[in-house]
Amino acid sequence: MGYVFLCEKLFCFCWARCFEKFVILRPAYNFHHKNMAKKASKKQYWGWVKADTPGKPSEVEKQKVAATFDPWVQQQKNELPPVKEPQEFNQVVDIYTRWKGSNFYLMGYYKCPDKPEYIAKGFETGVARLTYKRTDCYDLSYYRHTGKWFAIMFDLTLEQAFEEVTTNPSFAIY
Repeated sequence: MGYVFLCEKLFCFCWARCFEKFVILRPAYNFHHKNMAKKASKKQYWGWVKADTPGKPSEVEKQKVAATFDPWVQQQKNELPPVKEPQEFNQVVDIYTRWKGSNFYLMGYYKCPDKPEYIAKGFETGVARLTYKRTDCYDLSYYRHTGKWFAIMFDLTLEQAFEEVTTNPSFAIY
């Protein structure tokens, strides 16, 4: 993961590559130099930088998050409308949660109509993702139409994240 830093001594932007918490700072261009087309020297600068990587949650933390979201997920499952036959459009038939690494996912499973132009019987899509950072600190992301997660809220407590997921229209289950 790359970061951009402003070196006070060189007055230039530097790229940093994280190797755990120890990084190599490489000067990119010296913008105050007369000839901006030339690159700065290839000299490497070493330094310590705080890496903003997520931590690994304990089993207690995982159970706490699951216990917070499971009743709401069960309520949402009970409120799902039954699939009408003949089905014309994709429809949500299941909502579930899962942990993968330091991320807690809220997922939805959609059933496709039984038509020859559909290549699958169903598919899953993301609704919300909580990224564990440290004890009672999470980043909240939503699943974009591009297939990528986009973080919209940072450093939330579990209660704040749960409140956002249940009330924010970005996390609506259709």
